[in-house]
Amino acid sequence: WFCSSRTVGLNMAAAVKLKDINAARERIRDIAKLTPVLSCSEADRITKRKIYFKAEHLQTTGAFKIRGALNAVSL
Repeated sequence: WFCSSRTVGLNMAAAVKLKDINAARERIRDIAKLTPVLSCSEADRITKRKIYFKAEHLQTTGAFKIRGALNAVSL
């Protein structure tokens, strides 16, 4: 997977740093569950690519936004 600053319209100076990601992970680790990455052979066949799905719907809330929301309110 490739994404350049031009692709997403970001200034590289404003990019998220690894230390920020690790700090966020520590803040939410006791609440957010580790969730699996799943694949689907039918989706692969249809798209002619290997497709992966992050199963965030398995969070207690049933929503994928729990990580960002928890991190935001933890700051």
